[in-house]
Amino acid sequence: MRARRTDTNLKEIVRAYRELGCSVHVTNREWDLTISYAGITDLVEVKDGAKPPSARKLTPAESKLHDK
Repeated sequence: MRARRTDTNLKEIVRAYRELGCSVHVTNREWDLTISYAGITDLVEVKDGAKPPSARKLTPAESKLHDK
């Protein structure tokens, strides 16, 4: 299994969630972050808004998870 690339803004987003009091787990799965707050857990896929739309497309694995 090879390491996944991460968006350059991932650390900034993790820091912002944690400053809001969220529990954040960076994953190596079809999503980037598992966020928990007040008994609610959500899966988050990070995309870099500074990149062109073609570079922000979901991968096939991300699309499959999103469609579920």
